[in-house]
This record gives sequence, C-alpha cells and structure tokens, in this order.
Amino acid sequence: MTRPTDTIRQRSIEARDGTRLATYESGKADGPVMVLCNGLGGNFGTWRPLVDHFSDAWRIVSWDYRGLFASGAPHDPDAYGLDRHCDDLEDVLAAMTVDSAVFIGWSMGVQLVFEFYRRRPGMFRAMIQINGTHGRPFETAFQADWMRTLAPPVLDLMEHSSPLFASLGPLVAATRIPLALAKVVGLVSPTLDESVFLALAREYVHLDFQAYARIFRELGRHDSRDVLPTIQVPTLLITGQKDLFTPEALSRGMADEIPGAELMVVRGGTHYTP
Repeated sequence: MTRPTDTIRQRSIEARDGTRLATYESGKADGPVMVLCNGLGGNFGTWRPLVDHFSDAWRIVSWDYRGLFASGAPHDPDAYGLDRHCDDLEDVLAAMTVDSAVFIGWSMGVQLVFEFYRRRPGMFRAMIQINGTHGRPFETAFQADWMRTLAPPVLDLMEHSSPLFASLGPLVAATRIPLALAKVVGLVSPTLDESVFLALAREYVHLDFQAYARIFRELGRHDSRDVLPTIQVPTLLITGQKDLFTPEALSRGMADEIPGAELMVVRGGTHYTP
C-alpha cells in the first residue's frame, strides 16, 4: 500500500533574494491547503504521521528553511532573521498558488506563523501552534535555568565547530546513542515513533551548523507577543505536559492572550509531541 509520504512532490524555487528553496507537496491536489512550518532542524519527514493521516482530504505543503537540508544558503550570511523566513514563506505560497491555508507551526515554526500572521492575516483560515513560543526563547522558553544558561555557548560552539560536527555527527547518528540519550534526559517520550526520529537524526547531522546557529540566534532576538491579541482566526495551541523546551505554562499564557484560542495538553508529551 502506498502512503502519501511515498508520493511527495518536491521541487526548487528561487526566493526573492536568490536563495534556492526546496519545497514539498503531498496529498489531494485540489483540497484545502495545510502549510507545515518546521521546527529548527526538522524537515518534511518529521511530519509523516500527520501527512499520512490528512493527505486523503488536504493539500499539504512545506519547505526547508534557508541554509538547512535541501535548501541553499543565502548569499548574505546574516540573512537568517524571521523577516527573511517570512519572505521565503510568501515566495513559496506564491509559487504554489496558495491564497489561503491552515498554518501549522512546530517549535521555530510557531514564531514564524505568528510573524507571518502579522504580515498576511488574510491568508489564514486557522492556525495550529505546537510546542512553541511567541518569541525570545532564551527568556520565555526552557523549563530549567541551566538550559537557558547553556544554550548561547552551545550555539557559539556549533557555529565555530561546524567541521567537527560534520565529521563526528554521522558516526554518532549511525548508532542508537542519540535516541537513548534523548530518552534518558526526557527530550522524547517512550512512545516516540523511533523510525521517524532516527531518520531525522541521520539527516540532522549533515546540516550546516553555522546556518543552524545563526537561525537560532535570530529566533532569540525575535518577539511577536504583540501579535497574539490581534489574532482573529480559530487557533489551537498544542503542548506537551513534559516539554523541556517550551513548557506547558508558556502555552497556557499564550492561549490566554489569543482571543478564543483553545489549548490541548498532551499527557506525557515532550517537545516532539507530533
């Protein structure tokens, strides 16, 4: 039996600043559109359970963020801010002739969806925000103080040791060490879809970690909290009860600020709730 994720339509487009973007499409070609906005370090494959479930009725589109996975890096090494990602999303939707959609964000994608709503609210039929924050994750997210303290120097290490990560990463990902470690520290739950996680780990270790660190640093500066009270479309926030990165209390606070928003807490859910 063929699954929807076995029939992904992939192509490249050129963003307005010349950056090459890899785009993905699956599902019913004439169905209502669902736009998937990845977490940082995630790709279309991480959405496999959702895509397999909804593809019979929905047209599902997504793309790789600039500098990551199959998308190219921008000519300007500083062009990784949320405004540039919003430009890319606008260009992807134009290339795919999408004029309205349900937008789903996960982690970094939550910030991107909020910021894109500021720019193009008329394109939103609804939004679903999973395991994320409105902005400034170094201040608003991370359940433990040590995580807030450790994150900036880890980003510096990633950016300046990218060749080392590129050399050692594939060796580590070839084992089950990343999965075992993620379970020990509570990053993922015992019910994790291991095939999806391991497939992502094998691709993740080949990322350009300079680009990854620069994107994360820009996320740390971004804040769209002022957008929350202006949202006038159906909004669902989903959070994991055991999310170490974007804790439940953060999602509850955002739900209180968005008119009519609903909150779903997944019992035992981690940052990898999907």
